[in-house]
Amino acid sequence: MIRFLSIQNLAVVDELELELQPGLTVLTGETGAGKSIILGAVGLLVGGRATSDLVRTGQLRARVQATIEDEKGEERILRREVTAQGRSRGFIDDTLATNSALKEIGRRFIDLHGQHDHQALLDPASHLSLLDAYAGLDKEAATVGEAYRNWRGVRGRLEQLQRNKQERSDRIELLAFQREEIEKISPTVGEDARLQDIRLRLANSDRLVSLCTEAYNLLYERDDSILANLGQIWKQIDELVDLDQEFAIYAGGRDSVESQLEDLAFFLRSYAQKVEASPDKLAAVEERLANLEQLKRKYGPSLIKVVEHEKMVEEELAELRTGNEELEILLRDETESVVEVALDVLSELGVLKPDILAKYVGANYCVALSSGTDAPVSDR
Repeated sequence: MIRFLSIQNLAVVDELELELQPGLTVLTGETGAGKSIILGAVGLLVGGRATSDLVRTGQLRARVQATIEDEKGEERILRREVTAQGRSRGFIDDTLATNSALKEIGRRFIDLHGQHDHQALLDPASHLSLLDAYAGLDKEAATVGEAYRNWRGVRGRLEQLQRNKQERSDRIELLAFQREEIEKISPTVGEDARLQDIRLRLANSDRLVSLCTEAYNLLYERDDSILANLGQIWKQIDELVDLDQEFAIYAGGRDSVESQLEDLAFFLRSYAQKVEASPDKLAAVEERLANLEQLKRKYGPSLIKVVEHEKMVEEELAELRTGNEELEILLRDETESVVEVALDVLSELGVLKPDILAKYVGANYCVALSSGTDAPVSDR
């Protein structure tokens, strides 16, 4: 109970002190006498909302303090201060306290009732609790309430699992599309570099033939070719060796030089003959390179990364598909569990109505459980 109440600079009250005795205390007075201010002061002490307009005009702060006594006779001192700027501080036994702490101690020692509290009878939300209390069914109501809360909890989890299932399905669909897209092109590491070389040759086939032919003629085919004049060159080198031995090292490589030049000439001729000029093949190579570049843009930046991504997709798909099967089993088991618990509670209370549960979990399954039979998973 409140033993003592002190108010300073609150609204129109300059200073007020009330010492209350055990039993009933009645405050009376005409309108504007300050009865509501006293109740408002008590409300502040138990964590009520504090605003700047509560402070008396011209004052820096308002102050409310009360001494309360518990059933053991122990006293606690509550204090609340509100500044003209609207800031407030609370104290319990002269120790700074949070608003939550004031509310907690207020719930233990003080009950505030307004003049319209009796109108709770008009609030549909209070009807069930009032009827249960009147009928003496508090214990049964608590049992049903606990079962209902458990059911709601499981239902919420199932809904989350269903959302997760949808997310998994969406993920599987995306990964399957990616796998199909990569498999359709079926890239290999290094393929793009090889195709770029092929494209370069195909795009320049005429120039390749021209260069090879010209070089071959200079080396071998013309009357004044390099190989035709090589004998005269070596003859002059031999005379130089007779005059200076420093040229001997070059004369000794005569056979190898001739052999290399002949090999080069024959290679140039052979290469020119096999150069392929194919616009269709060039177009096919260009298309293949474009497909590979598209994969690299989406999953790359290189074909190595694309191939690694394909492997990752395969592994994740395998995990997700296995997980979906496990999820189906979990959903079924948890649905069975919650329905059985609900039916047990309703049976104990003598109000077993499968048609009510059917609204939430499926009519066939509820009827099956209430009759002791099992229903197909699709009906659950």
